Amino acid sequence: GGELVDHGGSAMLGNLDYVVAEADESDGSFLFLHPTIGLLTNIEAEHMEHYKTFDVLLQGFRSFMKDIVDRQGYLVINKDDAHLRHLSEEFPKSQIVTYGIETPAYVMAKDLQARPDGMAFTVLVDGHVKGDIELKVHGRHNVLNALSVVAMGIREGFTFESVRAGLLQFLGTKRRMQL
Repeated sequence: GGELVDHGGSAMLGNLDYVVAEADESDGSFLFLHPTIGLLTNIEAEHMEHYKTFDVLLQGFRSFMKDIVDRQGYLVINKDDAHLRHLSEEFPKSQIVTYGIETPAYVMAKDLQARPDGMAFTVLVDGHVKGDIELKVHGRHNVLNALSVVAMGIREGFTFESVRAGLLQFLGTKRRMQL
């Protein structure tokens, strides 16, 4: 993954019982990982030099998801992504947690605001207002990323307040085109 702005590297050691890794689908190596939670943000027609066809790319994601579900893990799915929404229908609802902005989902954002220092929005969980979140990063894609963390955090038993505090500390990653 990218280099974290606030840590000066692409990895850090924490003090919880979790290991978080960004899985890379570009060459199919994400299929060598066997996580218990799969947090999926989107599927796009990328890396076709490896996959050759979109159907083969989808099969790779299907295999990744099936491995997690078969081992009694669960999937955190961006319901705004049509490809993920379609693939998730192949798995038991009890092993799926959904998030989104546009499409009804378990965890949703409303009242998105772009501010000079980042994004702000209200979080709904199962249709009920849970609270407001502020991010120090910009963009709708980062709101979706934050919602995925909220969805996973709730499923794992973290308080909304602790997830909110953690997201507020995130300063983003350095980008390829950043000076």
